[in-house]
Order: sequence, then structure tokens, then C-alpha cells
Amino acid sequence: MGKRIYLDNAATSWPKPESVYQAVDQYQRESGATVSRSTSATAETLQKTINLLRMELKRFLGAAAGTEVVFAQNGTDALNLAFHGLLAPGDHVVTTTAEHNSVLRPLRWLEDHRNIRVTRVRCDERGMVESRQIEQALLPQTKLVSLVGTSNVTGFSNPITDIGKIISPSNSLFLVDAAQTVGHRKIDMQESKIDLLAFPGHKGLLGPLGTGCLLVGTKAQHQMNPIRQGGTGASSDSDHHPRDFPHGFEPGSPNIPGLIGLGAGLHFLQQTGLDTIGRHVAHITAALARQLMSLSNIQLYPAEPELTGLPNHLESGILSLNHSHLAPQEFAGILDSSFGIQTRAGHHCASLIHEPIGCPQGCVRLSLGYFNQMADVEATLRAIREISATV
Repeated sequence: MGKRIYLDNAATSWPKPESVYQAVDQYQRESGATVSRSTSATAETLQKTINLLRMELKRFLGAAAGTEVVFAQNGTDALNLAFHGLLAPGDHVVTTTAEHNSVLRPLRWLEDHRNIRVTRVRCDERGMVESRQIEQALLPQTKLVSLVGTSNVTGFSNPITDIGKIISPSNSLFLVDAAQTVGHRKIDMQESKIDLLAFPGHKGLLGPLGTGCLLVGTKAQHQMNPIRQGGTGASSDSDHHPRDFPHGFEPGSPNIPGLIGLGAGLHFLQQTGLDTIGRHVAHITAALARQLMSLSNIQLYPAEPELTGLPNHLESGILSLNHSHLAPQEFAGILDSSFGIQTRAGHHCASLIHEPIGCPQGCVRLSLGYFNQMADVEATLRAIREISATV
């Protein structure tokens, strides 16, 4: 078995840019302070760094001036802040069958325990929905539309700008789960009329695990309540929890090492350029897909992905497939144990998408990143051909 080939970037990106490792190490060795809980010069400098990161994220994502950046534990936590902070009994929510369980499970829990109502729009074989499907699902009492930006199973992206413009004139809020979108393609919250944007820091943003963000526009801010209470470093003379942004939504000591690394990952993206990253990932992903499509015992989902130009999904780096003679977990296990190729098998925490896309049994996901090279593609193809010759 040769070197480790990491094709699980949709779970978490690896390796990180060298600057991310250096930034986290420097903080741990030379700073070690926290924010909002000290009056030292070191802590005040650190506070300015974190405040600057909030501003840089807003600019990077095209957020309006009044948008607040709430740091969360991860993308799932950010989504839970939105759902549990916004929804009340009797509210109606529109979502889709392409969603991650980070959306589906909180909504199911609120449906079961808080008497909210949920409409789940069925996605197509690409994991996408059309804007008219969302429009038809809207009701006068719809509080929230929650939509995945990019499927973590197929890599295809929804038309969020078209959908946002449909939702905007109504009283409904528009929440986008951008876990597989941020860092892969440009997002402009203002252009797409997005009220809430949730994402982790450890995937496309190339930061450490344990980081996440929820950007909250002005339309949503007065409707949200904190879902956790505790110390915020401010108003310490009161036992009433504040609800001001962002601190009322960030109780407890923050993950400063993670946020420092997140800032370094964001700077790497900005310096390298999303277009440069997208072109490289799309190029190697298309090369892999073309060869996989020529193998008689390999089934891709969707069956015939678009491979010309720079289509909707290639820059995500995601390809899902199955082997006709092997269960997904068995196929992924052989790739790992015999060839050092690390993928993911199963239902990928997206419980409702597999039947519409044609693989109710689950699938194997290959997810390429910026640090993968054509040599990784070639080694993967050799491994799959060798497996196919022996089963």
C-alpha cells in the first residue's frame, strides 16, 4: 500500500494550509488569552483580532452592514441556534429531502415536541429543487425556508439566488445551510436575499474542527432568542442572560484556537482565490468522473453528471458511487485497507436524499479538495480497476 490518499474533504478538509497550523500553534504558545474576560493588553489585542474576523467573514459572504456574526461550535450547532432560537408552536417551515440531518433532525424534533409544521419538498436525482417548488410550498404562515446550498451527497447546488428573491417579499425568513458551499463557490447574502447563513469552519474554509458560524441578518435578529445561557463576559452583575448580538448567543469561553485557525484558513482562501481553487478541484473531479463513467460495474449518482465547462457541482469535489458487486461499506473498507484511499460510505447524515437519487442502500462518497492532485485521481482509478478485477 502506498501513501495515504485523503478523499473525505466533504467530512472535513485535510490537510489544512500550513498557515493554519502555524497560527494555532503561535496562539497556543504565545497568547493563550481569551476574549471579553480580561483587561490585559494581550486579551484586548486578541479581541480586536476576533472582531476583525467577524468583519472579514461578512465581507467574504456579501453580508449587509447590520448582519451579525455568531460563532458556534460547528455547522450543526449554528443551525440549531437558528431553529430553536426562531421557531415557536404553530410556525410552518419549508425544507427539502436533500437536507443534512443537521436540518432534518432539529426540525423533526420541533415537529414532535413543539408543534411546528414542516413541508419537505422532494428533490430530484441531483439532490436539487426548483424555485417554483419552493414557491408552491409557501403558506401565509410560513416562518422559515431552510435550504441546503450544496448537497453533501451529490455536490449539486440549489438556485439559492432565485429562491431567495421569491421568499424575500414575504414575511418568511430564508436560512441556507452552506456547509458544502462556503469556500467552494461565491456566496452573496445580499444578492441572494439570505437572512441566515450557517456553516462550519473546518470544511471549505479550511479551518480547524470545532468552529462554525451563523450570520444573522437584520430581518431575523429581533425574532431570535438565545438557546443557551451563561457567562458572556458582559453584564456580569446581572443573573438575567442578555439577548444582544453576538455575545448573548455565545455564552461560555469561545474556541479561540479554532477561531484563530479559521481566520488563517479564510486568509488562505482570499489570497489563493476561490476561482483558482474551484478550477483545480473541478478539473481533477471531472477527470475522475469521466473515467469512473467508463467502468461497467461503477454507478455514479446522478448517473450522468455534467462534465463540460465548470458546471454546477464539480467545484464541490463530491462524487458519489457504488460498485455493482460490493456493499458501500465493504467497497470503502477495501479502498482504505488495501490502497490507503480514505472515503466515506453509508447515508452521509442525509437520511432522505438516497431514495430520490437512486441509492436507497447508501453509497460511497469521494470528495476531493484543493490539496489533492491528479496523481491521487490516477491512484484511485487504478485501485478501483484492481478491485473490480477480483470481485
